[in-house]
Amino acid sequence: MAAGSPGSFTRRQFVGGFGAGTLSLTRAPGGVRAAQQSQPYDRIVISAGETRTFELGDGDVLENTIIDITASGATAFVYAAGRGWTIRNVAVVGRHPERNQPVLLAKDFGGGSVVENCYFGGDPSAPKATAVFVHAEHSGDLLVRNCVFEDWTDNAIYASPPGNPDIEHYRPDNVGQGGTVRVENCYFENVHVAGVRLGTDGSYARNCVFNGGPHRGFWGYYGETTYTNCHAVANYPFYAGGLTYEKQGSATMVLEDCCGEGTLEALGGAEIRGDPCRAPQTSPPAGVPMSARAAASGPPDAASNGTETTAGGESDPAPATDRSRRWFWPVAAALSLLTSNPLLGLLVVLAVVALVVAWRRSDRFD
Repeated sequence: MAAGSPGSFTRRQFVGGFGAGTLSLTRAPGGVRAAQQSQPYDRIVISAGETRTFELGDGDVLENTIIDITASGATAFVYAAGRGWTIRNVAVVGRHPERNQPVLLAKDFGGGSVVENCYFGGDPSAPKATAVFVHAEHSGDLLVRNCVFEDWTDNAIYASPPGNPDIEHYRPDNVGQGGTVRVENCYFENVHVAGVRLGTDGSYARNCVFNGGPHRGFWGYYGETTYTNCHAVANYPFYAGGLTYEKQGSATMVLEDCCGEGTLEALGGAEIRGDPCRAPQTSPPAGVPMSARAAASGPPDAASNGTETTAGGESDPAPATDRSRRWFWPVAAALSLLTSNPLLGLLVVLAVVALVVAWRRSDRFD
């Protein structure tokens, strides 16, 4: 497939690796960026019907970027495989149209890789879409920290393959290599199948909130995995094992200071240790980015110069710290006009209302 051209992969093709024709991000001394380091963040808009693939390798960094796939049929894949790569302050927004294919395929081969302060915004109408898929070949350590996942119709973090058993019908590259996955301070809302699905000894979730979804909050698929201060509202807030593979029968979930609303489920001999409370919190963990702009701009103490710069070079004012303040002067002016010129004032009020409605609809993506 040519770089940037329309096309699709089956999950089998995707997790097996890419050949020629993918689009590599430009390397720079400070890592991998779409544009100059001095810009607050970049916006990469994928055109309707276009597929774009981004590759990261050893030591690469993708940061301060919004990947916009809101156009009809637009698709983006991020393929991160190597030692010590980093994805930070990145947002993906829009409808991911590829069934059973992740936006981010991740594997670390040692040295530790990180996904942090990212916003993954899906679409509840998308067909079986996954945000992050950790490949079976992952043999190192992956830390997913301070991220938000909303509206994903498959697993948000599908991280059980590193624990895949060595069975006859698996290809060699689909046998788990035992890498660990650590999920910290993340928020999940309206996610199907599972928010976090883990499968190797030493993997864990900590300080995470799963707020609503028809199936599972946290799923210990294989191995012994630990969940500390995790809260979930779901049919099955904590779910251990399964009936697909014999190895699932030995899965153990260790719960520490967790709360869940729903039914605890352990299948095929799997075990859940710990007694979660029944009053989970549903508010996001402190500091997580609740919009694409918040993620791409970085944490508040990392803000640079107060402007938004897109890939095309235009600059817009950065969002105010208090969102309500941006509407104070227009509303005040409209009220003044209502007193002095009622007809003109009414027209201005209607215009302000229309702007507020448009802003609220687009705020999640900006």
